[in-house]
Amino acid sequence: MNPSLQLYRNGQIIFSSEGKWLYPLFELHTFLTENGIQDRSSLIVKDKIIGKAAALILVYLKLDTIEGYTLSVPAEKVLIKFNRRYTYRKLIDRIHCKTEDLLMHEWDPLKAWQIIQKRIEDQPQSQVKKQG
Repeated sequence: MNPSLQLYRNGQIIFSSEGKWLYPLFELHTFLTENGIQDRSSLIVKDKIIGKAAALILVYLKLDTIEGYTLSVPAEKVLIKFNRRYTYRKLIDRIHCKTEDLLMHEWDPLKAWQIIQKRIEDQPQSQVKKQG
């Protein structure tokens, strides 16, 4: 399998996940916390698909440099609003999933984190993956 998300420091991969949906970002949060990584200025995160929910979580995780393969317009607006450095290969109008719809009017990264975390806790993992 190919990783869906990777974290780099000084050109070296220090974290990788092959997970689906937003789970890699929650795994990344655990990795950053467990390893006590406070200074995140030299980190670069590479993610395959970045929708608004993922963009808000990346802001919540205090990651400043983001490289995406596919980026939604709502995600780009988040990255601009929070002054993040970002690149992408493909910009799309939106990601067609319930999470992008759920957070369409949300701009608070902490609140977005809490909403998604509650969604994960309230539903079996297989169900959340199907809903997207």
